[in-house]
Amino acid sequence: MTLNADTVLTDVRTNGDMVEVLETLAASLVSGTSPEPEWTATKAVLQTVQTTIRPRLAASGPNEIKALIDGLDGKFIAPGPSGAPSRGRLDVLPTGRNFFSLDNRAVPTPTAWELGRQSAENTILRHFQDHGVYLKSLALSVWGTANMRTGGDDIAQALAFIGAKPKWDPSSLRVSGYEIIPLARLGRPRIDVTLRISGFFRDAFPAQIALFDRAIRAIGALDEPEDQNPVAARMRTDALGLMASGSSEADAALAAGHRIFGSKPGAYGAGLQGLMDSGQWQTKANLADAFLNWGQYAYGVQAAGIPERARFAARLSQIDAVVHNQDNREHDLLDSDDYYQFEGGLAVTVETLSGSQPAAYHNDHSRPEHVLTRTLTEEIAKVMRSRVVNPKWINGLHRHGYKGAFEIIATVDYMFAFAATTGAVKTHHFDLAFEAFVEDESTRDFIKKNNSFGYDELLKKFREAITRGLWTPRSNSAYALLEETPMSDRPKKTDLMTEAERDAYHAEKMRKKKEARTRMLATKTEERGLLIVHTGKGKGKSTAAFGMVFRAIGHGFKVGVVQFVKGAWGTGERDILEKFQDFVTIRAMGEGFTWDTQDRQRDLAAAAAAWKQAKEMIADPSYKMVLLDELNICLRYDYLPLEEVIEVLKNKPRDTHVIVTGRNAKDELIEIADLVTEMTEIKHPFRTGVKAQAGIEF
Repeated sequence: MTLNADTVLTDVRTNGDMVEVLETLAASLVSGTSPEPEWTATKAVLQTVQTTIRPRLAASGPNEIKALIDGLDGKFIAPGPSGAPSRGRLDVLPTGRNFFSLDNRAVPTPTAWELGRQSAENTILRHFQDHGVYLKSLALSVWGTANMRTGGDDIAQALAFIGAKPKWDPSSLRVSGYEIIPLARLGRPRIDVTLRISGFFRDAFPAQIALFDRAIRAIGALDEPEDQNPVAARMRTDALGLMASGSSEADAALAAGHRIFGSKPGAYGAGLQGLMDSGQWQTKANLADAFLNWGQYAYGVQAAGIPERARFAARLSQIDAVVHNQDNREHDLLDSDDYYQFEGGLAVTVETLSGSQPAAYHNDHSRPEHVLTRTLTEEIAKVMRSRVVNPKWINGLHRHGYKGAFEIIATVDYMFAFAATTGAVKTHHFDLAFEAFVEDESTRDFIKKNNSFGYDELLKKFREAITRGLWTPRSNSAYALLEETPMSDRPKKTDLMTEAERDAYHAEKMRKKKEARTRMLATKTEERGLLIVHTGKGKGKSTAAFGMVFRAIGHGFKVGVVQFVKGAWGTGERDILEKFQDFVTIRAMGEGFTWDTQDRQRDLAAAAAAWKQAKEMIADPSYKMVLLDELNICLRYDYLPLEEVIEVLKNKPRDTHVIVTGRNAKDELIEIADLVTEMTEIKHPFRTGVKAQAGIEF
């Protein structure tokens, strides 16, 4: 088989489509499919794959097993370098060797400096664009394993933030010191950086701790304007305050300059995992206390783990942003507890101490030639869609039995932790996960079969998310499933009880179940108007909405309908509804708001007129239901002010049902809706040449 551009680019409409096509193409080429003759660069890459990469990968498995057995037998294991093959380090293959790390005297490397500097500038620019002011202070999470893989991206970035640069010995390229970049060349204010280092970084990179400590203290001693050098301004203020409290000048200067904090010597982690797993916390302040207690130890040239809780708290109370860098895409922030412990721990502690939530940036360093800065919220949303609820990932886990089920359960644990510490995991993310893992029958059965105890923990975590106000399910079916789903088969606690204890236990359990069901039914039967959104790429959004309209008419309700787009042609629903003028008011405005050939000013006026009609209907208590057909299109193309629409819908009369239709519903609208349905496009006959028909398209 020969591949060509025509076969590759069929039906490519989105970035996701292109990624899938390229992955399929790459898999096909690696599997032996011949490229076109003119694909000379591809042939060169395939030659390297065939002669170098494939043999080394094939040898890795046997090497690992042999090395393990030899090591257990006390035999010599050949040494080899460490690194990430996904970042071009083919020299680490085949694996199975006793790997060494790197010469930490050469960290950060010149390459890491360029990447770290670019990442720092990207972060500064993104913050300025989002908030309109320069960053003054930030907290950076720094890990040892990542800096080993990259040669010191994080420490280079920290130096770039404060306006310093490593100096290298020309012959050995080992770091010999630092130079301070003048403000005139820097072109921006310096940023006060506080590092929260991991235990492994503390152990593996003492030279880098000393390098940054010397550099930031030197910058703190500069005579520069306060607005251009917040490091010096803060160190002076803090030192004077400590001296006023009775500290000597030397002790005050030492304490005021602390900018590197970590766990106690010999300890690792950030102190949040135990609280999250046990649920033994009540408020964010409890999490912040644990984070401060665990990471209060100061490090530097003259500090090897000095307890400085007050200084650590003082530093975090003045932070504008929290930053974490990810150096590869072999994992993500929802498959490890370390991310929420460090990144989430910093965010929740800053929020608790300062009273306001800091900006949070999760930088992508996986492609050194294309460094990206994303907010934590953006990164969470990306991971949720690309992995967590991706059917390909979920179906792939089915091959791995117990471990596959464990990965699903652990992912929900990490989602919960990020929701608790940062709020970056939103309620609709929990909806997506619950639908994919619990409401989906095949995935639910897979988890229960392979990890029944873990399935109980999964449901428990979802319940805890509701209890703590982190998740408000959109439908009562989620409450019902969580309430009524039986626990997995397990050794029963009643087996060790006496008969009297067993009877009392079952009576109490039945009482609680009846109370819970009463609460659930009360929620189900509450008479109040709902905000309902029909969205998605598939057909049927308006059809579903008009079905509800006809049902309301059948109950004798008065209904208002505003069609925001359909104004220039007749529709079947309008012909029918006009026969029920005592019950229905229908208004049609606009002539299609999306075509470039039309007059935008005219369309803006039509949208405004339609919205005026809609607001009047919503405010009129005689209307029990108002349908805003295709309102999402007007919001998508900015024909109406989103903030005003959201405000009106949030404050609609309690007894009025409002239905909104149209694809690409705004996140803000989804967030306030009581019920959201997404119409998924399975087949679309009109794309395959079937002629549009009356009653279907018109």
